[in-house]
This record gives sequence, C-alpha cells and structure tokens, in this order.
Amino acid sequence: QVASCGVCLSDAHHLTGVLKRNAPIVLGHEGAGVVCAVGPGVVGLAVGDPVVLSFVPVCGRCKYCAKGRHTLCVRRGASLNNRLPSGGVRLHGAGGEDLIPMSGLGCMAEYCTVHMD
Repeated sequence: QVASCGVCLSDAHHLTGVLKRNAPIVLGHEGAGVVCAVGPGVVGLAVGDPVVLSFVPVCGRCKYCAKGRHTLCVRRGASLNNRLPSGGVRLHGAGGEDLIPMSGLGCMAEYCTVHMD
C-alpha cells in the first residue's frame, strides 16, 4: 500500500506530452509504503514491513552489492523496461487493456505491485 509518492518532472512530462511513450501509464516512480501481501518465493519481506520504492532497484545479493557497491549491481535497473519476464504487464484497465507502471512502479496509486528487489 502506497503511503506517499513524490511528484517528479518526469511525471509532469508525461502529463504534458513531452514524453510520449508507454501509454496508458500509471505515473509515479518515487514512493514509500507498507507491504500488504507477498508472493511465492519472496524472501526478506513480510506483511507490515515498511518499504521505499526505487525506480532503479538493486538486488542486494550480487558480488557488487555484497561489497556495498550498489551502483554496480548486475541487476540495477532491471525493472525499467516495465514488463514482466514473459513480456506482459501486471496491470490492466477496466477494459482489459495493458497499463504500464512508470519505471516499473506506478506508485501514484493506492496500491502497486513491485518486485522484491
């Protein structure tokens, strides 16, 4: 559940048409909230945990993260393509159309589904 979401110039660029990609889109790529549910295989997170949502996540497990060199993470930014590994999306509108979560987050919503990393 999203508790707060920052508004960035990138969001404004989508609203004004300066950025013309990934429509329809759920804006928001800077947020914080609380874990409401976890999926299968999720480790290190539990319902009720506070979380910060980063549009450039790191894995925390690769050799670089293990040394505290997160900017070199081998998975850094993996969510930026806004797609699931299958190529699909996880959000759909009332008519079934694909909705793209901005930078893999889409946190300008009451709830958002994000990767555990």
